[in-house]
Amino acid sequence: MIAKIFASGILLLNIGLIALLSALLVKKFTGHQGVRRYVDEAFEFLTQYYREAAFVLATTSTVGSLYLSEVLEIPACEFCWYQRILIFPMPVILGVSIFLDKDDVADYILSLAMLGIPISLYHYIIQMTRISTSSCSTAVSCNSVQVQEFGFVTIPWMSLTFFCSTVALMLLSYRQP
Repeated sequence: MIAKIFASGILLLNIGLIALLSALLVKKFTGHQGVRRYVDEAFEFLTQYYREAAFVLATTSTVGSLYLSEVLEIPACEFCWYQRILIFPMPVILGVSIFLDKDDVADYILSLAMLGIPISLYHYIIQMTRISTSSCSTAVSCNSVQVQEFGFVTIPWMSLTFFCSTVALMLLSYRQP
């Protein structure tokens, strides 16, 4: 049940990422002032609260990861641990930046998220194609699928969506007002 709730949240994030990219394309290629104004307002809101949104995502990802392994007792494979290593510091970094009202956190979070994208993508590929890999040395095989909802949402897909969403939010910090 909880895995389905996590997967539903991930689907909403996927839709949000698609909407964000679509809004960028609409803004770039349409001359309609109403559309441009609506997109500008949405981006202004996201730009203003990018740290808070990333903090909520990072905290949810961290708590969700710990819940899956500690409460549901789903063991983490080696690639899961690599992704966790990149995710776990993010709530702390973002929380401190919000508390101290520092806007210079994007470079640090962006670097962690950009490292996480290829790891989670590779992990998702080896899970979905069942490619055997010798790089996994833990007791759990990296190509085993412990959670799969809606036919494609697995733990690495959740991680990939989190990393991509975080990159999108951090890139908003570079947006000129």
